[in-house]
Amino acid sequence: MTARVAAAVALSSLGATAKEMFTDNPVCLQNNCINPVFPGLEDLYRLSNSTKWYCTTMEDTALSIGFCKGAVDYDIAVPEPQSADEKSVAALVRKQDRAANTAYFTHLNGLGKDAWDYPKPEEADDCIKSIWKMVCYTYFPRAKAGCKRGSETEYIRPCMSSCQNYVKSCAVECCDESVQCVFHHEKPLTKTTVLATSGYEPHDGPSTFCTGAALRSCGPCALLLALLAAFSAELPSRPGRLSLFALLLAPLAMSLQGCDGVGVHTVGNWRQQDDYFVTYQFVPPGASSREAVLNSCSLPGLSPTLQCSGHGGCHSWEKTLDSNPTPFCKCDPEWADPECRTKRKSQTTAYFLAVFLGVVGADRFYLELTLSAWLKLITLGSLSIFWITELLITGSAPVNLSHDVRSWSGILKVLVFFALSSWYFIDIIRTGSAPIETSGFKTAPDFPRQVFIACTVFLAMFAGFFWAYWSVASEAVVKTVSVLDAYGLRKVTEIVLLMKIKAWGLEYLGATSSDITRHFRNADPDLHPFERAREYQRALKAVKLEKIFAKPFVKALEGHTDSVKCMAIARRMAAPLLTGSCDGELRLWDMQYLRCGANVSKAHEGFVRGVTMSPDGRRAFSCGDDKAAKMWRIQPKACGISDEAEAVYSMAYIPGAIDHHWQKPMFVTVGDTVDVWDYNRSTPLSSFEWGCERVITGRFNPAEPCLLASTAVDRSVGLYDLRGNSAIRKVLLKLRSNGICWNPMRPMSFTVANEDCSLYTFDMRKLSAAMYRHWDHVMAVLDVDYAPNGQEFVSASYDNTVRLWDATHQRSKEVYHGKRMQRVLCCHFTPDGRFVLSGSEDTNIRVWKAKADQKLGVSTPREKRAEAYRETLKKKFARMPEIARIKRHRHVPKMIKSMGNKRRIMREAKQRKETNRKKHSKPGTVVHEAMKKRPIIKEMQ
Repeated sequence: MTARVAAAVALSSLGATAKEMFTDNPVCLQNNCINPVFPGLEDLYRLSNSTKWYCTTMEDTALSIGFCKGAVDYDIAVPEPQSADEKSVAALVRKQDRAANTAYFTHLNGLGKDAWDYPKPEEADDCIKSIWKMVCYTYFPRAKAGCKRGSETEYIRPCMSSCQNYVKSCAVECCDESVQCVFHHEKPLTKTTVLATSGYEPHDGPSTFCTGAALRSCGPCALLLALLAAFSAELPSRPGRLSLFALLLAPLAMSLQGCDGVGVHTVGNWRQQDDYFVTYQFVPPGASSREAVLNSCSLPGLSPTLQCSGHGGCHSWEKTLDSNPTPFCKCDPEWADPECRTKRKSQTTAYFLAVFLGVVGADRFYLELTLSAWLKLITLGSLSIFWITELLITGSAPVNLSHDVRSWSGILKVLVFFALSSWYFIDIIRTGSAPIETSGFKTAPDFPRQVFIACTVFLAMFAGFFWAYWSVASEAVVKTVSVLDAYGLRKVTEIVLLMKIKAWGLEYLGATSSDITRHFRNADPDLHPFERAREYQRALKAVKLEKIFAKPFVKALEGHTDSVKCMAIARRMAAPLLTGSCDGELRLWDMQYLRCGANVSKAHEGFVRGVTMSPDGRRAFSCGDDKAAKMWRIQPKACGISDEAEAVYSMAYIPGAIDHHWQKPMFVTVGDTVDVWDYNRSTPLSSFEWGCERVITGRFNPAEPCLLASTAVDRSVGLYDLRGNSAIRKVLLKLRSNGICWNPMRPMSFTVANEDCSLYTFDMRKLSAAMYRHWDHVMAVLDVDYAPNGQEFVSASYDNTVRLWDATHQRSKEVYHGKRMQRVLCCHFTPDGRFVLSGSEDTNIRVWKAKADQKLGVSTPREKRAEAYRETLKKKFARMPEIARIKRHRHVPKMIKSMGNKRRIMREAKQRKETNRKKHSKPGTVVHEAMKKRPIIKEMQ
């Protein structure tokens, strides 16, 4: 690759001191004029001068040729082996085959084409086929006639005819004479050294003097013959003969390469372009430009995040072909070029620009089709060509269907008008139906065909209804107004209609036909002495309606075959839901349609201990019993997950949980130690250990990027600082905590889920006592998660229930459970805060409404006002005994009630025992007030 890039740079600079002069053709348009202009040209010098070649036969090489199979039907010569792995003829043939494949792949990208669209060039169009043949003829030269097997021979260059065939089939045009298949350039390097570069052999194939079997094609020859025939033709008059002669002479003049005196330059136009081998090269991290390679997938041991610029993956060109295992970058739909660095234009943007601003050519300006865009702008999308012509030439009015269709000339005028206006509509259909060509690569396929059909049909219907309404309404209004004006009754009619509208009360009509008529009343409190009593009754009805319409369960997502251990959603976008189960399976769920989108059956060996997602929802991370954390690529729109992990991070312990940083490309795993990882490193950035046997869970702070909190089996809650790479504080509880979560709106506070059936909210600035203790669960609490607004959180417990809490209240406000619902191991809020997700041992993932009586459909403005009024009333009378009792009542299973009663009896017995101990204690014993209410027993600095 280093020699290839150096040769490409040398070719680009040859014209700087060349003696040749190139003239410009001002009437042509450049097309496919890239550097180098011919495929495989940059390797001609290396192949012909720096390598020895040996003759072989078709019997020795036919089975080893993969990519060039079908183009090579002759005895070839193979290069001299460069290493011990290339001693066999088959290995040398496969090496040349991979080189031809790489040259083909790179040249197609240089032309702005996606090479993955042409995996079988022998079945493609003439341009793709000519590129394929040229690279095969370049890297598989013909063996010299009569050469014996194994004897040394010389490198036979491709024929001039195959090069000319490529120029014709791909319509290569650089507007000067530099596109020549046979050339010889010299560049003095020193006073005694001259670098000479030659093109292809000046022979037509098939020939023993060159490689290739293409037939030479003639471009302007047919025009020239037609010109001579026209000049000698017998026409009735001399002016007719001259007209035909001029008509055929124009295309011939357009095909000329240059005109003397128009413009002269010393460097060919294609040599002035950027060399695509330099543009698409990949420089490994820490290496110099001399070590650049063309294909990052060809480097063994390179991190997957560095391959393809992180916007794609490496895939074999043809998986079933063992003789060609070279992988290439297959980019994501939004990216292109060999290293996935070029952002594609959006098909959705192009479509809506074509619809709303297509008349002025905005869609073609966006696609960088400059010439056609200016033409479309000047002609206003071809809608006004005929109209402008009529005004300038004849002075007549624009197209008028009612008058023009009465004569043959008028019909022709209307047909021409509609034919010219088709450009605007063709662009709409062309940009929306499929990805289209731009000045570079095709647009990204981000506009679904179903949406295109729906939008196009809707726009057509809207335009038709609008035109019909406007034509009918405008004529009726104009006639009515003209009659009223004729009799002087226009002003009187307006006054009468206004009075009638007020008399009928039409201005108080509702928003819809079924809405209640609006009435106004006097708000004077003296006129409403029983208003508070009525409001109390309305509040009581509102609380009862809340219980009647409380149906929190939405759906159970089935598919896992073992207990659902963990789940995760991206924090900043509506990405799919990722869940992991105890059998090592990962599943990705489409939350829009509540169905499974993709799954990885054996993501880990054993349990999946934890999952998390990056903030943008494009990468997922998981850890399991196989002592590894894995990174997966996610496609949020398609709800897909990669079949294989992009990266694997090994560790010496079984990780218990994993969490992603809120901003940076980092994640943390906990187990025997607390390790902080970076995407691109195989070892942790930081590792914390604080005298405990095992850490249970860890979470990053949402506001402080360097702050980390964790819980451990020694009943501790620890805080760590990544900036100082050290632990900050540690506090011990009576029992261990199974989960921890930071408040996203109050980043200084966090809540832990404890084994003593309670949850504790702490302020990290004062860890000596908990701010709030939340108690309602009757068994150990296993997980906790905050809503995006930070005002409520959800907890999962061993007692088969999910509870919702206000962040500042001690008792839960909702409890969710089901008949077949078993121990709940994990819970999560959706990013919009409207739903709660829970995963339990019964292999199901359940979707609950965060507000039990919430309406899932669209609410009308009247319903929203009524709901706000009811909420105000419930808040106003919340302390009334009957309303408080109804609001607090929950239907809980008998098993949970019995567990709660048993726990209450044990707590009362413990309190009586504590009271008796205090009564009989020695005088002077003081019990700290904080110890009566708080579970804190020790704090360590």
